[in-house]
Amino acid sequence: MTSRPLKAAVVLGLFALSGCASSDSPCDSGYLLPSKVDSANLQCQQQPVETSAPIETVAPETTVTNEPVIDSDYINNDDAHLADEESMTNDQAFGDINPSHFTIQILALSEERNLRGYLQPITSDQPIWVNWKHALGRNWYAVTYGNFATREEAKQAIQTLPATVQAQGPFVLSFAAVKADKEGQVYQLR
Repeated sequence: MTSRPLKAAVVLGLFALSGCASSDSPCDSGYLLPSKVDSANLQCQQQPVETSAPIETVAPETTVTNEPVIDSDYINNDDAHLADEESMTNDQAFGDINPSHFTIQILALSEERNLRGYLQPITSDQPIWVNWKHALGRNWYAVTYGNFATREEAKQAIQTLPATVQAQGPFVLSFAAVKADKEGQVYQLR
């Protein structure tokens, strides 16, 4: 009769040999270990494999999404409504953006009529997205701003926003977190 510790060791050994690969894993093989740079992020680290036969490398399938066409006059047109804009899924809006980049959630409002007044003073060329969703019995408009390579760049960008926007308490989000939220419709306004 096999003991529990031995069974556990066999199962763990099989996982180690398989490289913990699964369709849910961000790595095709290897282990997820805390990054040396930022323990909140994970990176794939391959374990050395000894083999006598050459290993064939297969490129992973990639999904190519077309760049959305931004032809919006929503911000500067007082008569425009989000319903008139072209909506996208989360994957269409953010699919090609590096998940290790950062954005700023500048505000979340329950009334679309209040949205434009906060967006008009923002004059930067950085992109602006509105994620519309229905939650807790209300419509919500979460506005994210910019695509920044580092958290520090995003924090610095907050300081350049108009005082009315800064007063709403904008905060930095990773695009990994933004991409994980699959609810609602996304409108890219700039």
